Amino acid sequence: MQNMYMGIILTRNFTQKWCANSTLEPILEEILEVLKPKQKDLATRDQVINELRRVVETVQSLRGAAVEPFGSFVSNLFTKWGDVDISINLPKEGGYISYVESDRKQRLLVDLQNPLRGRWQMVQLIPARVPILKCQSSDNIFSCDISIDNLKGQMKSKLFLWISEIDGRFRDMILLVKEWAKAHDINDPNSGTINSYSLSLLVIFHFQTCEPAIFPPLKDIYAGNVADDLQGNHRGDGAKVDPLPGVGLDKPEQQLKLKGPLKPGKWRDSCTGGISSHDYYPIDGRV
Repeated sequence: MQNMYMGIILTRNFTQKWCANSTLEPILEEILEVLKPKQKDLATRDQVINELRRVVETVQSLRGAAVEPFGSFVSNLFTKWGDVDISINLPKEGGYISYVESDRKQRLLVDLQNPLRGRWQMVQLIPARVPILKCQSSDNIFSCDISIDNLKGQMKSKLFLWISEIDGRFRDMILLVKEWAKAHDINDPNSGTINSYSLSLLVIFHFQTCEPAIFPPLKDIYAGNVADDLQGNHRGDGAKVDPLPGVGLDKPEQQLKLKGPLKPGKWRDSCTGGISSHDYYPIDGRV
């Protein structure tokens, strides 16, 4: 089913037929209905995360560590077959963040590798700059990428979650662009193509450069420096940094008091040189 829908829209075959038709909205909505996870998909991922927590508790070198999901699963930008990124946050001495050497991270993942074998179908250690333990779920629908103390990844996930709450079209566009990239085999950083984080930044940039802008500059959402703000702070249950001074993480309506109003608008088909696209236009007609 996935390939059928992707074949309709996520290829280069946008011809004059689409221009004459002048509406892609129903097709995009149909594709998004296929891409978006259902409640059972969320429940399955929660089950896998809880299972990993139980396994981590049995590993001596990881006693006291917290298992925290991050990535598209946390920012609500994942498809029903999207992978799950998980960070195992080590207990902090004195409640403060300390740097963990890559070699030690790799050794800890090796300690976790053996207990996971036999539970999940595939458990492979990838000794990259950020060591990852890649595991395949038993139902073979999605995989898990497990890392150690990936606080920057957790922070990026929170930022994308805040951004997605500004305008729901951001999530839709991210899902479509990521699936389009996968259909064209350009969404695999291991083979030298673009990763999902970079694709998301491209979508943010597009929304920022619309006239009038849909998104503000990122500094208006988070004015600090994430790397600096994370240093020396206690993180018992994942990275939690306020996007605006004095604003709590659980108050999105306050987080999004940004400079200038966000402009309402709609999606509309356009055609140039026989190639059609689906773009955002403000309600007032200004492009």
